[in-house]
Amino acid sequence: MEFRLYEDSMRASIGTLVAEVAQWPARSATRGGDVGCDSCGFISLRTFRNQRPSGSQPSIRHVVTLTLLLAFAFLHLTSRVGAQQVHACFAPEHRGGLTCTDQMVSAIAGAHQLILVQAYGFTSAPIAKALAEAHKRGIDVRVILDKSNLKEGYSSAAFLEHMGITPLIDSHHAIAHNKVMVIDAREAITGSFNFTKAAAERNAENVVFIDDPATATAYAQNWKDHAAHSVAANRV
Repeated sequence: MEFRLYEDSMRASIGTLVAEVAQWPARSATRGGDVGCDSCGFISLRTFRNQRPSGSQPSIRHVVTLTLLLAFAFLHLTSRVGAQQVHACFAPEHRGGLTCTDQMVSAIAGAHQLILVQAYGFTSAPIAKALAEAHKRGIDVRVILDKSNLKEGYSSAAFLEHMGITPLIDSHHAIAHNKVMVIDAREAITGSFNFTKAAAERNAENVVFIDDPATATAYAQNWKDHAAHSVAANRV
């Protein structure tokens, strides 16, 4: 997701700004009072007159200036992130970009610790393969499926179990109709889109990617609630 790269860049810029301001006393002594931020990237104060003796503690003016700069950077960062933290994908009309399946596979590939999955239909080979690859590189992958997946023969559920991921089967409801992924307790992926080839190629579907820890935490708790009454597929 592009805004995460932007966030990392902005945080690096803020760190550079703090380092620059920390060097102001020394620069004041060598520049005759001219002090500036040489490499802050997104903002620059080329001239700042220092009226205090060399080597003394930062003045109130310095503190206020630093505070304003950090506030500007923070507001700029959060406004950018807030504008892009939710995006939607539609199938099959992906308008020449990445398909919904491609985007979900990409999200799975970007996981660092934990992936929680709730699925009704699950026959998508690319998604199943991506989950298996995540499991192989040490990601904790947990899956809850509707009981109908037990009737699919060698389905993605069987494939996952063969790859070392034992799905849970939720038979507590008429149908377990959720279509959800939670990535690292920071991103929730949901919508009408079943994890199937039909959803990707034939049906009118939607997927919403929500990069928000609070929302992801709510979905993760719901996953745990359903896991509590589910049974491992190899025990059904």
